[in-house]
Amino acid sequence: MQEGPKCPNCGRALSYLKRVCTESTEYELSADGCYDRAETSKEECSGFVCPYCGYLIADNETKAIEFLRQNK
Repeated sequence: MQEGPKCPNCGRALSYLKRVCTESTEYELSADGCYDRAETSKEECSGFVCPYCGYLIADNETKAIEFLRQNK
């Protein structure tokens, strides 16, 4: 049985990667103390990381899949 690829940072065998994305939302505050959702900006993704140590392994989906297919 072959293991999957290993994280170059922590050395753990990986069967998946985590995709790290951030999304920013702006809200409007009215005088009565209520918030209204105003606008959500486009999601920005920084890449695919090791689920154990957070090391950046790939900056796009194609590279992430290529990495995960190693040793298969």
